[in-house]
Amino acid sequence: MAVNVADEYSLSAQTVPCGGYLYESYGSFVSPAYPSSYPNNANCIWYIRVNSNQKINLQFTDFEKYANMGDDSLEVSPTCGFDYVAIYDGPSTSYNLLEKLCHASSETFTSTSNSMTVHFRTDSSVTRRGFAASYRSLPINNGYSCGGFLDEPFGSIMSPNYPNLYPNSVECTWYIRTNSSEVIYLRITDLELEAPSNCPYDFIAVYDGPTRNSPLLAKFCRELNGAFTSSSNSMTVYFRTDGSVTRRGFSANYHTLPSNYAILTCTTNYMDAKIDRSYLSKLGFDESSLHLNDQSCTPIVADDKVEFKIQLDQCGTIREVNNDTIFYSNTIRSSASNSTIVRTQYLQINIGCEMQQDTMVKAMYLVNENSALEILHNITEYGNFRANMNFYESSHFATPVSDSPYYVDLLQSLFVQVNLNSSDAHLKVFVDTCTASPYNFNWTSVTYYLIKNGCVRDETYDTLPSPTNDIARFQFSAFKFLNTYSSVYLRCKLVICEAYDYSSRCYRGCMSRQKRATASSKGNIDVMLGPIELKGD
Repeated sequence: MAVNVADEYSLSAQTVPCGGYLYESYGSFVSPAYPSSYPNNANCIWYIRVNSNQKINLQFTDFEKYANMGDDSLEVSPTCGFDYVAIYDGPSTSYNLLEKLCHASSETFTSTSNSMTVHFRTDSSVTRRGFAASYRSLPINNGYSCGGFLDEPFGSIMSPNYPNLYPNSVECTWYIRTNSSEVIYLRITDLELEAPSNCPYDFIAVYDGPTRNSPLLAKFCRELNGAFTSSSNSMTVYFRTDGSVTRRGFSANYHTLPSNYAILTCTTNYMDAKIDRSYLSKLGFDESSLHLNDQSCTPIVADDKVEFKIQLDQCGTIREVNNDTIFYSNTIRSSASNSTIVRTQYLQINIGCEMQQDTMVKAMYLVNENSALEILHNITEYGNFRANMNFYESSHFATPVSDSPYYVDLLQSLFVQVNLNSSDAHLKVFVDTCTASPYNFNWTSVTYYLIKNGCVRDETYDTLPSPTNDIARFQFSAFKFLNTYSSVYLRCKLVICEAYDYSSRCYRGCMSRQKRATASSKGNIDVMLGPIELKGD
């Protein structure tokens, strides 16, 4: 039986029913107005769902060329961009696309679970006869039930016939979804599969998202750190076996967690990791026993959070350089707890921040409880490099100028120091471009370059020696710009590089824009200074 769903289709040419829900074990449906021409601007969706231990076989019974006209049943284009039928392996159009058709097809389509979605869409011109289709349910895996859609806040899954031997040649897909404010925690509680290297025969695959096109968290067939956490409110579990050798199989359970159970903030000075105390309590760990690689570094424990604020060069933080990125990592560990609900001895959370271009990106949580539990969770956090720029009273750079505006004499030597605010001592800062403007809001209409792309433009500009890599110093003379405009602002573009990487931008000096594209750097930032004003007579 089909139930029309009005908000799932729109027919501008005429009102013809289409789309709906199909719950019977077999049935059929047709394009609107079939076998007459379907209307323009049709948007029809059929949702087919059968019993949980069944899958769906779909066939188009009238989707072939006219015998006497040599034309297809739909308007045809190379990419099926005009009129088409799309078949999805799941309960909505967000699941795996099995096929997109606009031409003759005798192929049948089979779902991997008890749901399938069919979407028919037409454009505003050219109509044809359309199609007729029929479907029927089939037993999954020779009568063994597996796979399906799970939307409860907790539940369990297992291989077919568990704990007895699973059958040969099975494919099972579980789609787990929860509320949008939650993530999914899945734990493998028992595992015995045919297990050669690389798992080519029987295996489990866990995907971080609603389909098997989502990022793969793991593919395995042997004992491993068997727990995973999604980065959103959906997870997909896929189980496949070949035609020989069977074992006991597997069992797993899952439950939901608040999506903000763990937060990592990355800056140029530190990594700030916050873990929800209720989350630790569910795992059975005592937050007071947590520490970093350096065991003297312990967290701040608040009412609802446990926080580690980790300097990039302290607490055993590990630093790795890879091409144009720097990766900082540390590990939060726990020793044994006295809690009676602890099932494993240790907790391990690997945290990391990757500095790339002008942002801090790619933070990763990896939890390992004594080789019996692993939680994999990806978080992306963005943050800009930070630096400050100051005038100094002399070339000794002992006393910064605190006055604003800074009153100077024409052609007076001005001394500038740039400081990169980072706890990583292995970075170098380089002054790439400095521009002067009479306005702090307009850097295009009236400007003057002191230096551009590392090429000096003003004859009074001079780079001065710096005591450390995170400091850059230069001087220039107050220029005649001040004769015309009452104030002048200075804006400089800074480049951040790996110290002592002599192929990087920071060591290449004057470069054209074309050449600069080949010189690596860790990022760039803009800093502004001013205003400068002339002293009175």
